[in-house]
Amino acid sequence: MSIPRVKMVRHGMSGTRPYSIWTGIKRRCYNKNDISYKKYGERGIVMCDKWRDSFMGFWEDMRKGYSYEFQIDRRKNNKGYYKENCRWVTLKQQANNKKSVKLYQHNGKKMNMSDWDEELGLKIGTVRARIKTYGWLIKKALITRKIEKGYSFDKSRNKYRVEIRYNKKRYFVGRFNTEKEALKARKNFLNNL
Repeated sequence: MSIPRVKMVRHGMSGTRPYSIWTGIKRRCYNKNDISYKKYGERGIVMCDKWRDSFMGFWEDMRKGYSYEFQIDRRKNNKGYYKENCRWVTLKQQANNKKSVKLYQHNGKKMNMSDWDEELGLKIGTVRARIKTYGWLIKKALITRKIEKGYSFDKSRNKYRVEIRYNKKRYFVGRFNTEKEALKARKNFLNNL
């Protein structure tokens, strides 16, 4: 399939960000040499005739709600580019609309791991580590408040001390000869909370 020819219309928007977005969509959908063609055109993602034939058709449909910090996004990723399926969103919203992003539901809210970290006031990566590294269930990962580092080196005894602060309580796990042993004990303790 070749790139459809565009009628030459003077719209005064060549070189603007909306025009670049429109040409980017067109390349992804129709140019077999474009790096993103496999994810779009080859999968059958195309532009509606109104948008494909004219930038002004695209701009007429999408000018409302446009802002420089927004990206164009398709509501349904398996559908093409047309007015009812497209919207302007932030980069973060767009990243969350990928099919590879897993959403976790708790107390009526559905968010990805990073958003849960933010929501709970945790360091970015905490919920991911709890689920992926420690094997915690989702509910436990989301209701557990901040856990302090959990271990330190005690120079006077030449040992690693493992002490966990969890939900405002302190738990002494023990002293260990190596950092590896301390980390293993910390992990076992956290898994059994």
